[in-house]
Amino acid sequence: MLTAENYRTLIHALADDTIEGGVRQAMLCFLELDSDSDSTFSVTVPSRGELKNPLDIRKDGKHLYGTILARNWVSWYFRKPAFDSGELDLDETLSHFEIDAPSKYGEIKVKVSNAQEARRVIAWIS
Repeated sequence: MLTAENYRTLIHALADDTIEGGVRQAMLCFLELDSDSDSTFSVTVPSRGELKNPLDIRKDGKHLYGTILARNWVSWYFRKPAFDSGELDLDETLSHFEIDAPSKYGEIKVKVSNAQEARRVIAWIS
């Protein structure tokens, strides 16, 4: 679960004038994954390196997804453990998001630029 301090940090980052409005809405959609006490998702802000306001997103305690905030999009990552665990099918996910192949690390990255695209990702993982 996001701490109050982490939440404030993210809200401050989203208030940056260089962040597109649709990107703000997309990131807020991803934050909502952790808004319900009955949710199987949890969202945390890791403290690592130079990454700009990343989110680690866990489902049932497994770190399966992540985000990195940019000016014009949110990079959503379907991490390799999501496929290795059987949570998602790699080929179906590649096809659904029209991606040719996973990265050399076995991840799929989707650029999300608005709330509609964020909801599409959330529907896929829910």
